[in-house]
Amino acid sequence: MKILICESDPGHREGLQCLLSFMGYNVAVTQSGKEAIAISKRRNQPIDLLISELDLGDMPGTQVARKVSEAMPHVPVLFVSTRPLDSNSADARRRQRCPAAIDWLEKPFTVAALREKIGKLLRGFSKNHLMNRRLKRLPMAA
Repeated sequence: MKILICESDPGHREGLQCLLSFMGYNVAVTQSGKEAIAISKRRNQPIDLLISELDLGDMPGTQVARKVSEAMPHVPVLFVSTRPLDSNSADARRRQRCPAAIDWLEKPFTVAALREKIGKLLRGFSKNHLMNRRLKRLPMAA
Protein backbone atom coordinates (compact mmCIF):
# COMPACT_ATOMS: atom_id res chain seq x y z
CA MET A 1 0.00 0.00 0.00
CA LYS A 2 1.33 3.41 -0.96
CA ILE A 3 0.41 6.51 1.04
CA LEU A 4 1.09 10.03 -0.22
CA ILE A 5 1.64 12.59 2.53
CA CYS A 6 1.15 16.25 1.67
CA GLU A 7 2.29 18.26 4.71
CA SER A 8 3.97 21.68 4.82
CA ASP A 9 5.42 21.42 8.34
CA PRO A 10 8.78 19.58 8.21
CA GLY A 11 8.40 18.11 11.72
CA HIS A 12 4.91 16.76 11.09
CA ARG A 13 5.92 15.51 7.63
CA GLU A 14 8.94 13.61 8.96
CA GLY A 15 7.00 12.22 11.92
CA LEU A 16 4.20 10.92 9.73
CA GLN A 17 6.66 9.43 7.27
CA CYS A 18 8.55 7.56 10.00
CA LEU A 19 5.37 6.36 11.69
CA LEU A 20 3.72 5.12 8.49
CA SER A 21 6.93 3.45 7.30
CA PHE A 22 7.18 1.69 10.68
CA MET A 23 3.56 0.55 10.22
CA GLY A 24 4.63 -1.12 6.95
CA TYR A 25 3.35 1.37 4.37
CA ASN A 26 5.26 2.57 1.33
CA VAL A 27 5.32 6.35 1.79
CA ALA A 28 5.81 9.24 -0.63
CA VAL A 29 6.17 12.70 0.92
CA THR A 30 5.57 16.20 -0.45
CA GLN A 31 5.57 19.64 1.10
CA SER A 32 3.25 21.30 -1.42
CA GLY A 33 0.00 20.69 -3.21
CA LYS A 34 1.66 21.09 -6.60
CA GLU A 35 4.10 18.26 -5.83
CA ALA A 36 1.29 15.97 -4.65
CA ILE A 37 -0.73 16.63 -7.82
CA ALA A 38 2.33 15.94 -9.99
CA ILE A 39 2.94 12.61 -8.22
CA SER A 40 -0.71 11.59 -8.67
CA LYS A 41 -0.40 12.11 -12.43
CA ARG A 42 2.46 9.61 -12.70
CA ARG A 43 0.79 6.36 -13.71
CA ASN A 44 3.79 4.31 -12.62
CA GLN A 45 3.27 5.41 -8.99
CA PRO A 46 -0.29 4.47 -7.95
CA ILE A 47 -1.47 5.91 -4.65
CA ASP A 48 -3.73 4.03 -2.22
CA LEU A 49 -4.33 6.90 0.23
CA LEU A 50 -3.71 10.65 0.35
CA ILE A 51 -3.02 12.25 3.73
CA SER A 52 -3.13 16.02 3.33
CA GLU A 53 -2.91 18.97 5.62
CA LEU A 54 -5.79 21.39 5.10
CA ASP A 55 -3.65 24.52 5.28
CA LEU A 56 -0.84 24.07 2.76
CA GLY A 57 1.23 27.07 1.76
CA ASP A 58 0.46 26.97 -1.95
CA MET A 59 -3.21 25.82 -1.97
CA PRO A 60 -5.91 24.36 0.27
CA GLY A 61 -5.71 20.61 0.95
CA THR A 62 -9.24 20.27 -0.40
CA GLN A 63 -8.05 21.53 -3.78
CA VAL A 64 -5.20 19.01 -3.71
CA ALA A 65 -7.71 16.23 -2.97
CA ARG A 66 -9.90 17.26 -5.92
CA LYS A 67 -6.94 17.40 -8.32
CA VAL A 68 -5.54 14.06 -7.11
CA SER A 69 -9.02 12.54 -7.52
CA GLU A 70 -9.12 13.76 -11.13
CA ALA A 71 -5.99 11.71 -11.84
CA MET A 72 -6.89 8.80 -9.51
CA PRO A 73 -10.66 8.86 -8.91
CA HIS A 74 -10.88 6.27 -6.15
CA VAL A 75 -8.10 7.46 -3.83
CA PRO A 76 -9.43 8.01 -0.31
CA VAL A 77 -8.33 11.15 1.56
CA LEU A 78 -7.46 11.76 5.19
CA PHE A 79 -7.27 15.46 6.10
CA VAL A 80 -5.16 16.49 9.09
CA SER A 81 -5.13 19.91 10.74
CA THR A 82 -4.39 21.61 14.02
CA ARG A 83 -7.75 23.40 13.83
CA PRO A 84 -10.94 21.63 14.85
CA LEU A 85 -13.38 21.18 11.99
CA ASP A 86 -16.47 23.30 12.53
CA SER A 87 -19.37 22.00 10.43
CA ASN A 88 -20.16 25.58 9.34
CA SER A 89 -16.60 26.51 8.40
CA ALA A 90 -15.33 27.17 4.89
CA ASP A 91 -13.06 24.10 5.31
CA ALA A 92 -16.09 21.90 5.99
CA ARG A 93 -17.95 23.25 2.97
CA ARG A 94 -14.89 22.71 0.72
CA ARG A 95 -14.42 19.20 2.13
CA GLN A 96 -17.98 18.26 1.17
CA ARG A 97 -17.19 19.01 -2.49
CA CYS A 98 -14.21 16.63 -2.56
CA PRO A 99 -14.64 13.29 -4.30
CA ALA A 100 -13.69 9.87 -2.92
CA ALA A 101 -13.86 8.63 0.67
CA ILE A 102 -12.84 11.34 3.12
CA ASP A 103 -12.08 11.44 6.82
CA TRP A 104 -10.63 13.96 9.24
CA LEU A 105 -8.04 13.81 12.02
CA GLU A 106 -7.19 16.71 14.31
CA LYS A 107 -3.54 17.26 15.33
CA PRO A 108 -2.15 16.18 17.67
CA PHE A 109 -3.40 12.63 17.25
CA THR A 110 -2.44 9.26 18.67
CA VAL A 111 -0.93 6.39 16.73
CA ALA A 112 -4.08 4.38 17.47
CA ALA A 113 -6.32 7.12 16.04
CA LEU A 114 -4.19 7.36 12.89
CA ARG A 115 -4.16 3.58 12.43
CA GLU A 116 -7.95 3.44 12.90
CA LYS A 117 -8.63 6.22 10.34
CA ILE A 118 -6.28 4.70 7.75
CA GLY A 119 -7.78 1.23 8.23
CA LYS A 120 -11.31 2.57 7.90
CA LEU A 121 -10.52 4.48 4.69
CA LEU A 122 -8.58 1.63 3.07
CA ARG A 123 -11.21 -0.99 4.00
CA GLY A 124 -13.96 1.23 2.61
CA PHE A 125 -11.97 1.82 -0.55
CA SER A 126 -11.29 -1.90 -1.00
CA LYS A 127 -14.97 -2.77 -0.62
CA ASN A 128 -16.06 -0.06 -3.08
CA HIS A 129 -13.33 -1.01 -5.57
CA LEU A 130 -14.28 -4.69 -5.38
CA MET A 131 -17.99 -3.85 -5.80
CA ASN A 132 -17.24 -1.70 -8.86
CA ARG A 133 -15.20 -4.52 -10.41
CA ARG A 134 -18.07 -6.99 -9.81
CA LEU A 135 -20.62 -4.59 -11.28
CA LYS A 136 -18.53 -4.13 -14.43
CA ARG A 137 -18.63 -7.91 -15.01
CA LEU A 138 -22.43 -8.09 -14.92
CA PRO A 139 -24.08 -8.51 -18.33
CA MET A 140 -25.84 -5.41 -19.62
CA ALA A 141 -29.61 -5.66 -20.19
CA ALA A 142 -30.70 -5.23 -23.80
